[in-house]
Amino acid sequence: MQPSSSSSTGLFALYSRKQQVSSKHTTAMIDPQDLDYALETVQRGFQQGLERSDVYAMIAGTAAFSSTLALSTYVMQQVLRISTATNRPIPSLSGVASVCLASVASHHAAIATNEYVVQGKLPTLFDIRRRQRDTILDTSFRRKNNDFLDLHFVQIPLHTLRICCLGLLTFKLLGGRFWSVAPSSYVHHGSFARPRVFSLKATSVYATETQRLALQRMGRLAGCHTCGTRMLFQRPRFNGDHMPPLLVANELNRIWYRKLFRMKVKFRFFPQCIDCSNTQGGIMSQARAVLDKQPKNLLQRKVFQGTDMMKLPILHSKNFYHGLQPRISHLTGTVLGGFAVLNSSEADIANGNRNRYERLHKQLSSWCKNVRNNDMVVKLVSSLQRPK
Repeated sequence: MQPSSSSSTGLFALYSRKQQVSSKHTTAMIDPQDLDYALETVQRGFQQGLERSDVYAMIAGTAAFSSTLALSTYVMQQVLRISTATNRPIPSLSGVASVCLASVASHHAAIATNEYVVQGKLPTLFDIRRRQRDTILDTSFRRKNNDFLDLHFVQIPLHTLRICCLGLLTFKLLGGRFWSVAPSSYVHHGSFARPRVFSLKATSVYATETQRLALQRMGRLAGCHTCGTRMLFQRPRFNGDHMPPLLVANELNRIWYRKLFRMKVKFRFFPQCIDCSNTQGGIMSQARAVLDKQPKNLLQRKVFQGTDMMKLPILHSKNFYHGLQPRISHLTGTVLGGFAVLNSSEADIANGNRNRYERLHKQLSSWCKNVRNNDMVVKLVSSLQRPK
């Protein structure tokens, strides 16, 4: 699909020109053409209509992104033994790596699908190597064009980094959270938990009638914080899940400095479905049996001393696998697939659309520099810091 010769003025360009006329204090304005490029591809795509190959490419990008994250979640659960209860920042770092890998997979899946629809054949290994030219083994192209980030022990292609950065940014803009890629723990915040919005302040007692009604509404909107189900086709029954669990909180409250300074553990209620609540109850019952076998003297106890309780293997023996659960953030693959093939020539697509990513990189860098050097921003920050 050949790119259009006419370029759109764009919303950002109109806004920049308006600001340039109305403001006399601004010395470094953003180039309208730089900001126009961010919307140019999408605008022309809707004006001209999407080709069949573009639609299939975006679908393939979405499928590749979702399946890669699902595989990553499975590996975390079965091999790496990582869950949302794992010590920070391990779940977040694992999620970042998973999103980067899924972004690269969706990019290549979209290009391969586009070539298959247009040319009627799947790209060969030679075509993929020619398009990439940035594998670990092929360094001649990168040295010649200085298109890599040299970390001494490894050379990371800038084209791959740009794809990963665009994927990470899109994933966050769509509401994704990196730590939630990890499997849901039954004794910690689940992958679907939204503590700031869909939770309630709680005490050590069970939820009141008013709180239970509020939790039912939260469950309908956000789903179970462990498995994500909203019970749309059945009568909703969500329990108020104490976080942290009462047994864990009681052991934390027995730490000497918490007793000395009266630092009680604070609870919050999260909506949890009946199945997950029953599974959690079984895990906590087994943990209580282990606790009862410990010596009564705290100095002789090797387990359940404060935060060491969360290290007990029984608490991490079961995690919920949510890799097949669809999420809005999985549309990151759609965005990456469209950015790779929309309004591009066959030659650009065969080359991985490097020029488009490089151009976007330069324009975003220029935009950030202009914003940083903008006198209006400096004056605004100065006025906020000025004492009244």
